[in-house]
Amino acid sequence: LISQYSEILLTMSLAVFAVFIFFVIRRIFQISQFLKEDYVLLELTPPAITEKTAYTTKQLFSVIHNLGEHRTLFDLLLGRKKVFS
Repeated sequence: LISQYSEILLTMSLAVFAVFIFFVIRRIFQISQFLKEDYVLLELTPPAITEKTAYTTKQLFSVIHNLGEHRTLFDLLLGRKKVFS
């Protein structure tokens, strides 16, 4: 009975260690990808006089930020994401 618990404990420990190693490697990969990324500056200057409401501008920025939310399964596993600020 004790040997059975020790085998289960060993298996669980190895699984936790494997997941930990996966996340460490994933984080290193994320940092290296972030440092290699090219930066793009998008400057939006609204006109001084406009008949559009503030809601329209809010929707524009919402659409731009939502463009970065769509990722493939591979990107999700590797933790890749587009950075908007």
